[in-house]
Amino acid sequence: MNQHYVPRSYLKNFAEQKGKEFFVPVYDKKADRFFNANIKKICSEIDLYTLQEGNPITKDLLTVEKIYANGIEPLYTKAYNILTNHKIHTISLLQRTEMLIGIFQLYVRNPAMLRKSISFHEKEILKGCREARTNGHNSIKYLDEEFSFQEWNEEAIIKFCTNKITQDFKEKHIGGVGEIGDFHQHVIFDVSVITDDSEFITTDNPLIFEDLISDNEYPLQRSKEFTIALNKKVAVKLYHDKTKQLNRIYRHVEPNGSVEIINKEIINRSSRFVIATKEILDKHKIFAAKFLDITSLGLKIDAIRQILSKFPVTRENKDAVEVMRYYLNKHDNERALTDMDVYEMHLKLQDLSRRFISKRVN
Repeated sequence: MNQHYVPRSYLKNFAEQKGKEFFVPVYDKKADRFFNANIKKICSEIDLYTLQEGNPITKDLLTVEKIYANGIEPLYTKAYNILTNHKIHTISLLQRTEMLIGIFQLYVRNPAMLRKSISFHEKEILKGCREARTNGHNSIKYLDEEFSFQEWNEEAIIKFCTNKITQDFKEKHIGGVGEIGDFHQHVIFDVSVITDDSEFITTDNPLIFEDLISDNEYPLQRSKEFTIALNKKVAVKLYHDKTKQLNRIYRHVEPNGSVEIINKEIINRSSRFVIATKEILDKHKIFAAKFLDITSLGLKIDAIRQILSKFPVTRENKDAVEVMRYYLNKHDNERALTDMDVYEMHLKLQDLSRRFISKRVN
């Protein structure tokens, strides 16, 4: 059975309707090609959630698929309708809970998480086998299983553990929706709206997160900031901030430069498929090459000038503005910045970001 890890209820908000069908523009990074896809046939795998015969959960092998289709995916539609209605500024506790489940399911159900887990365990198995052999041991214990080197080689151990991890994903991952939603139950909903001709991009891994304090992939940390594009013109960020009202939806217009920064991170987190037209991706590449991936000092200075001229000074960004203005003035007065100056500026801005987030969440 073809089962979606990015549900059609999400994809259709980026699609063009033709009759009763919905189609999205897709860039396949692996094949390096563009094509249009029916949302029924993209971001899905055969029997991704289908349980095995004899599983300890239920006799109905499609139970997980039915829970998503009938119980969880409708909550995403509720969340979408609230977050894209710019007249709504407050939500109830029940709405908050439903919105969190509807959004966080997109992280928990994605096979990208399963692939990361398998890759991690493969490295750990190879490392454990090397250490065991070096120390003269005849076996290794992993995932509560004992593997004798007389009967098992590394490839067989990895295959066995991969099957076990995959089955655990099928049988247990849905419980992670409640776990991650409960941990992040106090996040702020911050909606970004585009009013110019730029567009948000989405991918086969639509719910992304970043963390300026910790570099691990563990999602249950208050420093994590989750972002998801809801459609081409609206995105939402979920983050912890004790200084903001809990059940208020914050809304703001996102300038073009910030849109492309968000798009860059979304694209970087994609597994294979990027949902966007060639025209939009080409515009993003041009902007990224000019402003986001800059290496020359001149382009960095130009970018700082634009930031200082276009973005208003707020209580949250005033320290960063002072740092940038100091180095811009130094550049203009001395007609140059040394490599050490640029490095120091980068460290100061990075430190300010870390301190801001730490203060906000603790």
